[in-house]
Amino acid sequence: MKISSRHILRSFEHQDLIVGSRSLSSTVNSTFRAHSCLAQFGHQYILQPSRQKPFSILKSYFSLSSVSRGYIPELMEFPHLYLPKITNTFRNGLLSRTLIRPYFDKDFSVKEFVKGAKFAAVHVSHCLSSGDLSSLDQACTPECINIVKKNLSLFSISERSELNLTEDDIYYSFLYQIGIMMDDDPDENGAYGRSVECSWVGHAFKNYLQIVDEERTPTQIKEILDKERGPTILNFRFVRNYSKGVEDSWTVNALNYYKLKDL
Repeated sequence: MKISSRHILRSFEHQDLIVGSRSLSSTVNSTFRAHSCLAQFGHQYILQPSRQKPFSILKSYFSLSSVSRGYIPELMEFPHLYLPKITNTFRNGLLSRTLIRPYFDKDFSVKEFVKGAKFAAVHVSHCLSSGDLSSLDQACTPECINIVKKNLSLFSISERSELNLTEDDIYYSFLYQIGIMMDDDPDENGAYGRSVECSWVGHAFKNYLQIVDEERTPTQIKEILDKERGPTILNFRFVRNYSKGVEDSWTVNALNYYKLKDL
């Protein structure tokens, strides 16, 4: 597909603007505690990833136990996204209502996409942590699988185990950005190729609901997250071909995992 840069309706500005929150599908008490924790300490994990003094930073980086505990190497070269942008959120809604639903997919909705992306991210995470890359054929593009396979082979057992996440572990997720791409020139049938890319972000921590349910204070929850280098951030970019006469589904063409404190 020949793509012109002037037809790519997306940008890669990654400034930090706002902190979102989502409710958890647990008891009322655990929901309150979870949100209290995010409200009280979210700025330390998101807006200000580290307030350590230079000596403390050097000490943590040169400590073998600190580096190995919870560290996740890069799987792909992909911008680190962890906060929604208010301009992107507005633009995503506009593109969804005025372009995607009328001309590409009448059933598309941002809310349903985020749910589906979360389910897909959990599936991919299980495959990566177990080394079952053959099960990714329907979920990821061949180019994505080739790059991930090469880099995953360098992971240690403990690093790979960090990718083993469940749906309940992902306590917050959102659609970061929608991009629409169209061909400059038509194909032999006179049709113009067109596709949509959506970047999705998830925040996860293993056994998060269980930790919240154990009557812990927000301070205690923060201390637990600190020991594991903060929450795990998932960055997934999905693509779907909407060209005329093409039957396609959402597949992952870029992905990455990292700890928030490793930014």
